[in-house]
Amino acid sequence: MFKMFRTFVVIIFYSCGTAAQDEQILDGLVASQSTTVDGNVASRAIDGNFDSDLTRGSCSLTESNSFNWWMVDLGRMYSVTTITVYNRSDGLLREQLVSAVVNICIGSNSSCVQCGTPFTLNDDINYGPRIERSCSAISGRYVRVSNTDSPVQLCEFQVFGSEHDFCATKHTCDVTNGVCINNGTNYYCGCNSGYTLRTDGESCTVDPCFDSDLNNCDQKHGYCTSTDTSYKCGCDTNYILQNDNHTCLIDACSNSTLNNCDDTYGQCISNGGDYTCACVQGYTLDSDGFTCLDFDICANSTLNRCDDERGFCVRNGTGYYCGCNPPLYKIHSDGFRCIPVPQSKTFKLVNGDDACLRGGLKEFRSRSLLYCAKACLGIASCTGYHFADGTCVIMEDSSAVEEYCYKTGNTYVVPPT
Repeated sequence: MFKMFRTFVVIIFYSCGTAAQDEQILDGLVASQSTTVDGNVASRAIDGNFDSDLTRGSCSLTESNSFNWWMVDLGRMYSVTTITVYNRSDGLLREQLVSAVVNICIGSNSSCVQCGTPFTLNDDINYGPRIERSCSAISGRYVRVSNTDSPVQLCEFQVFGSEHDFCATKHTCDVTNGVCINNGTNYYCGCNSGYTLRTDGESCTVDPCFDSDLNNCDQKHGYCTSTDTSYKCGCDTNYILQNDNHTCLIDACSNSTLNNCDDTYGQCISNGGDYTCACVQGYTLDSDGFTCLDFDICANSTLNRCDDERGFCVRNGTGYYCGCNPPLYKIHSDGFRCIPVPQSKTFKLVNGDDACLRGGLKEFRSRSLLYCAKACLGIASCTGYHFADGTCVIMEDSSAVEEYCYKTGNTYVVPPT
């Protein structure tokens, strides 16, 4: 069984070969072990309690399998100089730690280097609960204590060392104009003053923004931003970059005191270093180019999108909305067009004439609804129609229109669709 516990570990930093007076406690690290016996979890080995009697609940303990281990994640790379282990001191069971070894690993189970020699009975176990090993500044993030065929028992565990300096080993930063910066878990590159880092994250090139003689950006109201191979200019707040890509002129629209546009119903539109005025819907720009005059947008059909033939326009503050003439029309979902409301269509067959009456008017069409009325009388087919089960399908303008009719005396009614 593999169990992990989140806790803290004490790292004591060395200075000139001796431990510093101040100990730094790193919170939120992870201690884990191969198995756990009787609740003696891995975190007890780094709880700050040096009591070496396991029965008092301050020691970690694993089962006795073929390979047993306890490990702590330091959270970042360190150069470990010394480790100190506090073994249990209650009874002969302290001998279970004989032959255990300490490894410093870069990965949780990879790139491990042994720290000192394995623990022995006479030099370590019988000498006392405190066991120390020199690690000779081994770099790693994980510290592991392991043993074969015997449990791993730890009542307290300490790690001494300093942050690993990645820049002291191999790095790829520009050796001429660059600098290497160590961040504990790796390194990153920077550049000396007057140089800028290229997109490869390693090489440095001359920074044209460092010296105003190397760029033509507006020095009063603009700024320069370095790119991988050149630079680009920008402008301060309330200024606009001109078409030459380096001059900055005041944006008159950024502040109402800088333009004469109508403060209430007007809009200022920047145009390089100049501006023009416009008005909100429902107002028109006066001949002075600044003032906005009220007008009825519904009074001029060219200024609104309402359906003039079937509908009407209603002014709504500075805007408008459209309506349609009831009951024959209703507003379309677009809010502007008027579409017919489906109505029942009644046709009366005129004897002896290939025509029909609708609303008192005599109509004749080669593909009129007269055929639908005749279809209701039992005619199976007719020009332009297909009749089936009381249904007339009309083919007009390449689209199928399906209508139903029924007979009431000598009148034939097509309900609204």
